[in-house]
Amino acid sequence: DLFMALGRYNGSRGRDEYPNLVFGARKNWDYAPA
Repeated sequence: DLFMALGRYNGSRGRDEYPNLVFGARKNWDYAPA
């Protein structure tokens, strides 16, 4: 899934810091006024 794909992309499949940062950023983008 997307979470694991991001983990593999970052080379840290066993850690979730990077995916969490990405999802947090996406959430900010989703709610930011266009």
